[in-house]
Amino acid sequence: MPVNIDPEQLNDEREQVIAKWLFKDVDLISQQIELGEENVKRFDELLSIFDCCQSSWFATEHLFDNT
Repeated sequence: MPVNIDPEQLNDEREQVIAKWLFKDVDLISQQIELGEENVKRFDELLSIFDCCQSSWFATEHLFDNT
């Protein structure tokens, strides 16, 4: 038995489903970008800490080698 479906209504529902999935994908992409930015910040902080440790090591090394 054929179902009487209004093509206009079917098209509207189709557009709603597409929009829902697009917004879901955009939200997921935005979250991934934010996580990437946080990782870059953490990496920069680690590099800064490493630079400080390296500088401290060089300063300490000179105390013990009489230079």
